[in-house]
Amino acid sequence: MMDDLSPFLNSLYSRYNSEQFLDSDPVKWVHRFETPIHIELSAFLSSVFAFGRVDQIHLVLAKLFEVMGPDPLSFLIEKSEFEINQSVSGIYYRFYTSQDIGSLLGFLKWHYTESDSLEKLFLIENGQISGYPLFEKWSFYLLSRKAETFGTKYMVPDPKKRSASKRMMMFLRWMVRKDEIDLGIWKTISPDQLLIPMDTHLSRICFYLGLSNQSSATFKNSVTVTQNLKQFAPDDPVKFDFAISRLGILNECPKKRDYYKCQSCMLITVCSR
Repeated sequence: MMDDLSPFLNSLYSRYNSEQFLDSDPVKWVHRFETPIHIELSAFLSSVFAFGRVDQIHLVLAKLFEVMGPDPLSFLIEKSEFEINQSVSGIYYRFYTSQDIGSLLGFLKWHYTESDSLEKLFLIENGQISGYPLFEKWSFYLLSRKAETFGTKYMVPDPKKRSASKRMMMFLRWMVRKDEIDLGIWKTISPDQLLIPMDTHLSRICFYLGLSNQSSATFKNSVTVTQNLKQFAPDDPVKFDFAISRLGILNECPKKRDYYKCQSCMLITVCSR
């Protein structure tokens, strides 16, 4: 079946990789900024909150970026950690408390006082991206502030646990790739080194399309789907991520089978559902 997928994947890409679908994704907040440092900073923050319902993600990011203003880097650099914590005291999201969010901003303040980019906290190991330097620095910050909580432990994934790390992979996609959706401001990592951000929507739909033999949102499945997508875009396999994900996020491919939606779906002839 996979040999027949190319025209369908490219049709999906043409349809959904458009600015008109930005509202369905946290990346819309990144497009509000123009300078590379603000693009990177807003992308990292947006990715950390990118779980749960999209409308709820938008609500919390709206509050956060309103507090930080049009120049979020200056907000971080010019305010003390105490002032930062006070500024976000009324903001929380699911199991992220206001204190957790303050810790995240405090970490970024600390990082940007000694470095001009987060790009230096990622490296390539055995051909794959590792965020271990980022995790190590984050862990040191939490330890030094005695700020490790359930929420802060979730914000930056531990690469050694080999989880799918969907939010981090999405952040990397935004930073490395370049099209109407992705910003492509980093140059030391190439698109063919990215792994697809694996979540429940993507894993389910990729299973239907034969891109994987399982529907679980795991690191292993992320590697499998990425390798299979390289058959269709060797230099840029994750280009299809945003488009495939829209099918689930926009309920075009609902979890519960819908006869009428399935009959009108452009993928019906290549879907095993």
